[in-house]
Amino acid sequence: MLPPVLSFDADIVMGGRLVAPQFTRVSYFWHKLGNRFITFVFNIFYNMTFTDIYCCYLLYRRPLLDQDGLVAEGWEQHAEILCRVVKKGGVAYEVPINYHGRSYAEGKKIKAYHVLAVLWMIVRRRFLP
Repeated sequence: MLPPVLSFDADIVMGGRLVAPQFTRVSYFWHKLGNRFITFVFNIFYNMTFTDIYCCYLLYRRPLLDQDGLVAEGWEQHAEILCRVVKKGGVAYEVPINYHGRSYAEGKKIKAYHVLAVLWMIVRRRFLP
């Protein structure tokens, strides 16, 4: 995650499970579809080209985010943080990561209805203060 910061003065670095990783564990179809849909909507509203905004790896410069202003507490908190740092601008990079996703038996908790909260946060942060 650090090479783009050190070499290119990146302000935001996002890990991407879909950016040519060497090995990829097969995941649940509906989860992957939901993730791609969320990423697609985010990219439209924020004019970005991320491939995987819910990869769980996000690095950003501290001045881009005022943590006291965060309102989300659930799955949508990651979207809120990303929306805020991207909205403030800066140079963004995406780097490949290796990721071993959990199964439901291993503790996977995200459900389809969480997508609605995430999408609402993306729209809300784009158009509302």
